Amino acid sequence: MRVLLFGGNQLVTGEAIADAIVDYSIALGRLRRSDDLEIPVYLEGTIVRARVHLSPAIPFAWVEHGPPMGVLDRNDHEVAMQIRARTIDAESIWFPQEAP
Repeated sequence: MRVLLFGGNQLVTGEAIADAIVDYSIALGRLRRSDDLEIPVYLEGTIVRARVHLSPAIPFAWVEHGPPMGVLDRNDHEVAMQIRARTIDAESIWFPQEAP
């Protein structure tokens, strides 16, 4: 588990999601763009959805937060793959493929 630190807020989520958000945030920063994501987070003993805004103007970080937490981590990979797909789209703008 990881704690995302956003503008004074803390969100507990899975490792794969936190890693995907870092990569996506870097890609958005290169393009000077922002985006909103909905991710599962652990809040007061239950899993809920949180909306986060990624922007070059909003710094964030993550820190380790104990061992994996069952259901949240099992769903982690699907959400992480969706975020990674957005990263690939953003990077295709920053690093366009050359025509053969």
